[in-house]
Amino acid sequence: VLANSTFAEKLGRSSDSLMGIKASELGWLAPKSLEQARSLPWKHALEDAAAHTGTPLCVKVGENEYETFVVNGAPIVEESGKARGAIATFDSITVLERKTEQLEKAMAMLEKSRDEARLRNEELQVLATCDPLTGLSNRRAFMSRAELEFAAAIRNQKEMFCVMVDIDHFKLVNDKHGHSMGDDVICRLA
Repeated sequence: VLANSTFAEKLGRSSDSLMGIKASELGWLAPKSLEQARSLPWKHALEDAAAHTGTPLCVKVGENEYETFVVNGAPIVEESGKARGAIATFDSITVLERKTEQLEKAMAMLEKSRDEARLRNEELQVLATCDPLTGLSNRRAFMSRAELEFAAAIRNQKEMFCVMVDIDHFKLVNDKHGHSMGDDVICRLA
C-alpha cells in the first residue's frame, strides 16, 4: 500500500514501482547462505496477530550486490483481535554487515599472524637452545637448566651429580675418516 523513498532507493527502485507488489515477492534471502528466506515477519504477524522482530533478511540489488535488513513485522489488529494487516519495517544493516566482514577478515589475519609469530618464536627458541647436529641442548640451555637443578638440589637438600663425556682422539676420526664420519660418531654418542 505504501513504500517510502529510502526503502525504494535501497532496492534500487522507485517508490511507485513498488506499489501493488507484495513485499514477499521481492526475492528475500537469508543472509550468509543466500537461500530463499523461510521466515517473513510480516506474514507471521498476520498469521498470529503478534509482532515479530529482529529477523535478518537480504535482497539482491545488483549483479553481486545485496542489501541486508533487520525486519520487523507488527500486526494491525481489529477489535475482535484478528489481524487485518501488517506493518513491516526494514532497517538497513548493509554497512554494518560490511564493516563486520572487514573486521572478521582483519581478526582472522591477526590470528594467523599471531600464530605465525608464535611458531617463529618456538623455532627461534629451538635454534637458540639446541645443537643443530645432535638435537641435544647446547651449552646455553645446559647452563640455564643446570642453574635451576642446582638451586632445586640445594633447596631440597638433595645430592646432584654431573657426568662429562669426551671422545678420545676425536681429531684422528675426522682426519682419517672425514668430517661426515666424525659427525656420525658425535650423533651416535649423543
